[in-house]
Amino acid sequence: MQSNPVFLDSECYSNYYLIIFKWLDGREEHFVRDEHNVLDAVKISKILNNNLTVGFNSRFYDIPLLLYALRENADNTNIKTMSNSLIPDKKLEKVGLVPSNYDVIKANNLWCPFEYDHIDIMKVATGTVGLKMYGARIGTVNLQDMPYEHTKVLDKSEKEELRKYCINDIIITRDLYFELQEAINFRIEIGEKYNFDCRSFADAKVAESLLVSQLPPFKPLLNSFDFKYEPPHYIGFKTQELNDLLYKFMDYEFKGKRGDKFIEDEYLEPVDVGGVKYQCGIGGLHSMEANRTIIGGDDGYIVDVDVVSYYPTIILNNRYCPESCDEDSFMEVYNSVYEDRAEAKRVGDEFKSKTTKLMLNIPFGKFGDEHSKLYSPKALIHTTVTGQLSTLMLIEDLVEEGFEVVSANTDGITVKVKNDKYKFFRDIVGRWEKLCNFKTEEVKYKSLHNQSVNSYIAVKENGGVKFKGLFNSSDLSRNPAIKICKDAVLAYIVEGKRIEDTIQNCDLDPSNFLIVRTVRDGGYWKGNYLGKVVRWYWSLEGEPIVNPKGHKVAKTEHAYPIMNLKDSLKNIHYEKYIKTTIKLLKDLGVEYE
Repeated sequence: MQSNPVFLDSECYSNYYLIIFKWLDGREEHFVRDEHNVLDAVKISKILNNNLTVGFNSRFYDIPLLLYALRENADNTNIKTMSNSLIPDKKLEKVGLVPSNYDVIKANNLWCPFEYDHIDIMKVATGTVGLKMYGARIGTVNLQDMPYEHTKVLDKSEKEELRKYCINDIIITRDLYFELQEAINFRIEIGEKYNFDCRSFADAKVAESLLVSQLPPFKPLLNSFDFKYEPPHYIGFKTQELNDLLYKFMDYEFKGKRGDKFIEDEYLEPVDVGGVKYQCGIGGLHSMEANRTIIGGDDGYIVDVDVVSYYPTIILNNRYCPESCDEDSFMEVYNSVYEDRAEAKRVGDEFKSKTTKLMLNIPFGKFGDEHSKLYSPKALIHTTVTGQLSTLMLIEDLVEEGFEVVSANTDGITVKVKNDKYKFFRDIVGRWEKLCNFKTEEVKYKSLHNQSVNSYIAVKENGGVKFKGLFNSSDLSRNPAIKICKDAVLAYIVEGKRIEDTIQNCDLDPSNFLIVRTVRDGGYWKGNYLGKVVRWYWSLEGEPIVNPKGHKVAKTEHAYPIMNLKDSLKNIHYEKYIKTTIKLLKDLGVEYE
C-alpha cells in the first residue's frame, strides 16, 4: 500500500464551491469559494504536488472542476456552469445535444496534471454503480445522500450540513480504496514493470494498453462492416436442426455502421438438442434451465467440463484478427501471451499469470467496442459463433451416445455420467478436443442446484461448494442480498441443517440481515428521506419504504432502515427471513421438509 494517501471530494452549488482533503490521521483541509471566501491556490497546489491523492470519479469531475475554479476569471456562477457540463444529461449526450465530459475536459484543457500523484478509483472498482452503492456493498458504516438539490442557493447552516455530507463521501472513498488495495497494488506493479501509470484504469483498459503497446501502429478504425460468417472446416452436424442453425448463421448478412447492433435478437431462436433447449447469442451459448436440482447418485457424478481459455484458443486456432491490425503481428504477440500464461501457471508466477490472463481475455471484449483499436465485428462474430457451434457439436455427440447433458454456458457443459460410462465419456470429449484443438478441465459434482443457468450452487465431489450468481459471496459487482438466507440455504443443502436453527441462532451483526436497493428518485420511510441508495432489514416494527409517488419499494414490507450500521437491530422479523429462505430453496428445486 502506498503511504499516507490523502482523500478528496468536492461539492458545487451556484453560490458555494467546496473541496475537502482528508488524511488518514484525521487531519482535514477545507477550501471554499463563495461570497466570503476565495480559494488558496498556493496551499491547494502544495497538497496536490506533495501527496498521493485519491478520489472517486475525480479525473473526470473533481480535479477538472478544481483546475477550472482556480482560474483567474472563475466565479461561483461559471464554476457551477462547468460543474453541470462535467455531469451531462446522458440522454442528451447520446443524441449529440450536449458534449460528453471527456469533450468538455479536452476543450478546456482540464486534464489532471502529470505532476499530480493521483488515483481515481472509480474504474478500478468492478461495475458501474455510484459511490453510495459501492459503500453499501462494502459495508460502509454510514450512507448519506446529498442533502439538497444541486440547483438550491445555500444558506450558512446548509453549507455546514453539506460539509458533513462531503466528509462522509470521503470516508466511503477511503473505505473503497482499502477494499481495492489488491487491485491497486497489482496496477502499481504493472506500472513499475511496463513504465506506465494504470492505477486509475479498469481491468479492460489495463489489458488493452498492455496488448496494444506490443503491436505495430494500427490502421484507422472501421466505419462500417459487411460480412458473412465462414465456419472453420471442422464445424458440422448430424442432425437437421443443428445443420439448419449452422446455415442460418452462414446466410445472415452482418452489415452496419460502426457502433450498430450486430444481429437482431429475434433472429436467434432457441435450439433443441436431446430435449434440452439452448439459446445462442452474441455473448455465447447457454442452456435455459431454472428451478431444478440434480443429484449425481451413488453410481455416478455430474461432470462439469470447461475449455481452457476458450475464446483465446478459438482466436488463435482460426487467426481471427481485427482489420485495423497486421494479422501476423497480432497472432505472434497474442500467441506469445498465451504461451507466457501457460508457463507462468506452471512455475507459479502469480503476477505474470494474472497479467497475461487479462491480456488474453481482452480482445474478444474489445472486438465489440466501437471506441477500441481492436474493434472488429467480424472477429467478434466469428469467435462467438464458432464457440457456440463447437460446443453444440460436443453436446450432439454426447446426446447421440445416450449421455444426459444438463447444462451449457459459453465455454463448457455439464453432463450426468454413470461411473461405468466415464471412460467412454472421456473418449468422446477427447475426440472433440483433438478435432477442435481445445484443452478441457473438469470438476465432478455430487449435486447441482439451479435457480437459473447463471445462478446456482454446486456441491463438489470433495465436499467443496461452487457458487454463481445470487449465491456468490457479496462483492463489488452485486448488491448485498440477505446473507443469512444464503447461509441457511447452503447449510441445509450441504449439512442438512434446519433453516430455523441457522437463522434464529446467528450472529446479530447487521450485515447478516441487510438488503440494499437503488430507488431512482429517492426512498422515504415514515415521511423521512433516506436517499437514492436505501439499506434496511426486516423487523416486526417495520413499514414499507416508498418512492416520491408513494409506491412501495420492492421487498420493503416490514422494512426498518439502517443507514448507519452503528444502530442496533430492533425486533428482527425472523419468520420473514425463514420464509424467504424456503422460497430460495424452492427456486433451486429443493423442497424443504
